[in-house]
Amino acid sequence: MAQDNYAIEVDNNREFVEIQNYGEFMTNGNPYTVECLFKLSNIPFFSSDQVIFGSGNYFNPNFIRCAKPIVLVGNDLFNGTYIGFIPTERQNNNFGRLPILEIPYELEVDTWYHVAFVYNGGNEFYFYVNGRRVGHATKTHHNISCNTSNNDIHIGGVNIDGRNTANLDGAVDEFRIWRKAKTEAEIQAQMYTHLTGRETDLDLYYDFDDASNTSNVIDITGNGNNGITNNIDSRNWITSSSFSSFTGAVSDDYYLAENWYNFQAAPSNVGIEASTSISNNVSLKNISISQNGSLTVTENSTFTVDSYLHTQGLLTLEEGSSLVQLDEGIVNQYPIVMKRTGNTNEFRYSYWSLPAVKSIDILYETPPISAPWTTNPTLNEKLLTPEDIFNFGTSEGQRDPYWLFLLTGTQGGFGNDADNIFWSQISQTTEIDKGFGFTLKGPLGSNPSQAKATIEGVPTNGDVTVPLVYVDNNSYLIGNPYPSAISADEFIERNNATITGTIYFWEQWSGNSHVYDEYIGGYATYTRLGGVTTKNEAQSFNDPTFRAPTTPNNAISAGQGFVVETRENTSGTIIFDNDMRIEGSNTQFYRQTTTSTNENDVKKCWINLSNEEGDFDQILIGTLPGATAADDYGLDGKLLDFKTVYAYTLIDDEKYTINALPSLDNVIPLGVATNINMEHTIELDNEEGLANHEILLKDNTTGVTHNLREASYTFTLDVGDVANRFELLIQENETRSTDDESPIVTLPNVRLRLQNNGIAIVTERTIEAIQVSDLSGHTVYTDRKSDFIKKKFEQGFYIVILTDSNGNHVRKKVFIP
Repeated sequence: MAQDNYAIEVDNNREFVEIQNYGEFMTNGNPYTVECLFKLSNIPFFSSDQVIFGSGNYFNPNFIRCAKPIVLVGNDLFNGTYIGFIPTERQNNNFGRLPILEIPYELEVDTWYHVAFVYNGGNEFYFYVNGRRVGHATKTHHNISCNTSNNDIHIGGVNIDGRNTANLDGAVDEFRIWRKAKTEAEIQAQMYTHLTGRETDLDLYYDFDDASNTSNVIDITGNGNNGITNNIDSRNWITSSSFSSFTGAVSDDYYLAENWYNFQAAPSNVGIEASTSISNNVSLKNISISQNGSLTVTENSTFTVDSYLHTQGLLTLEEGSSLVQLDEGIVNQYPIVMKRTGNTNEFRYSYWSLPAVKSIDILYETPPISAPWTTNPTLNEKLLTPEDIFNFGTSEGQRDPYWLFLLTGTQGGFGNDADNIFWSQISQTTEIDKGFGFTLKGPLGSNPSQAKATIEGVPTNGDVTVPLVYVDNNSYLIGNPYPSAISADEFIERNNATITGTIYFWEQWSGNSHVYDEYIGGYATYTRLGGVTTKNEAQSFNDPTFRAPTTPNNAISAGQGFVVETRENTSGTIIFDNDMRIEGSNTQFYRQTTTSTNENDVKKCWINLSNEEGDFDQILIGTLPGATAADDYGLDGKLLDFKTVYAYTLIDDEKYTINALPSLDNVIPLGVATNINMEHTIELDNEEGLANHEILLKDNTTGVTHNLREASYTFTLDVGDVANRFELLIQENETRSTDDESPIVTLPNVRLRLQNNGIAIVTERTIEAIQVSDLSGHTVYTDRKSDFIKKKFEQGFYIVILTDSNGNHVRKKVFIP
């Protein structure tokens, strides 16, 4: 059975726990640590204090306290709410109250906080909140006589001339005194752990779990330092949610109550003392993983931590899982392990970024000799290099470092042609700055399992900036710096002063050549209107029905590198911050499943241009609030890949692959270009918000107006670029039924390609059933478990109904010429 946890709650000066004559050893140069968990029932009134625990006469100007501890919370004009530590003797023992180290802290009621007061037995005091050092003080009067009266320690207030004063209005749990100066790491390791009482140097331990004894609080260490309760009865013992600790008492099942001390369905503070794993989304406020503990976040799960992440044990993020931290001010100290998979082929690039650094050392300054003893730590970061992540060499499974490149806006000197001079080749020992991206091809050989990268480092949290120095080129390869997905929309909005507002993702899904012109892949494009898939070319590719497997959307996965273009002659910084981080949506290295907006006034359609050789391009046209006919930041996306075949719209004579318009009621000119003489095809790939609209294509050369909903349109295109070849007309048709056709609604990413001997079905799904009917409803063809309709049809329109293995279906109308 899971063990319950209790705490003691007080709300007035008559309710407290007294530890008699315990403070004497604190005045004799003995090191100690006092720590506990506390929560507030009410925030202190303005200009008032609530003492959590304390020893000595800190209000009496005639006493010198030496090293007796007081920890309190307060509220004043300068700090608002704060946590205060009174560490040392009065600097003037005739007047005034003792100096207090006041740490501004946004205190909330019914929220548990951990505090620790550490004295090293010499001249140094250290103060901690939730496991992180917040202050450091040095004694200044070393040879004065210390007052040794008032040695009682009170929990829930402070002893002033035998009276409990400045009482706590709240609760205390896990009160401990150690005869040692605990380090920050030692505090973090045990702050959310229920102790046995037999730990080395533990001198006093109250867990408050014996709610039946209302006259004494038992010291679990067996040292006899029992506390005397004052005006405490059964009402003061409350069930505590201060922390939950996974002990693995029965098994490694995270969700089994018997494996926990103080099991809670939705715990706030958690300690992990054994090995376990989570298999869905889990959110905590703080977590401490001890050296003997480990936590694995399984595939596609999200682990969200509001504040502190103390991971002296092992935290592993499996493929597609995420770590999201909400408090941007938290500096992580401990490494985690994250697994990501890039391209599996030695001829194909992936664009990487690193969601961690190698190590972070927090360096604390020497404190001033007078209050306030605030500390301003500096961070010493060591960055990761590619060889920290990947295995380089010439054997199977290793990677060739030749393919490591940066793109940072300046000429890198690689190659002589215009496409390459801005790339800078780096070595496997080059440190990768946070927020930058780099290129690398897959491992040598044919074993896909060797493509998995294990990134071990301290996870990035908080603001990350990428400096821009515009010299020769405005293209930058940057990347998501966090161990979670980020919102592409938020990233675009945040950086409107420095970038053009379009994101480009490299995807190379086929081909076995290191020659650039023979690469099968290119740049997919994303703006806040949506994404278009990567272009496809026919060279070295014998499947003309194939399409890029991914389309970018709002989620940029952890470890994903991408290209942005900066504004002309722009310097400054590109910014990443925690507000961009999102839960989930981290399941694939390049992109996620396409998601659609919920805005009712958003309308858009994807148009494909292709030929039988396999050349392919896609454009996106739509409307959403705020769009204009001009170039709109973050909505319109310029054409980046000028390859064999491409379609485009024009804005101020510039070619765009994504075009957001104020309305779709007007004629939309559509340009096409090719370097090969042959028949090409335009088709409607997908649409959103246009279920009651006809999508018409007018060929200005032939004068034909064609309904793309009914069938694709095939035409002859000579080598060249024709900006006014087509016009797109999107017209509302109130008589059109949304049941008439569902092109990609229940079964997305399905395309039909006409072949000489039938119709190819292009989809990633497994097709279980095929039915083809003529417009009279007569079934002319059926099949199962196939991706090809092998039949020569007579000229006319046909209805194709496809059903996948999950029971999803699609109904498409196709014209057979």
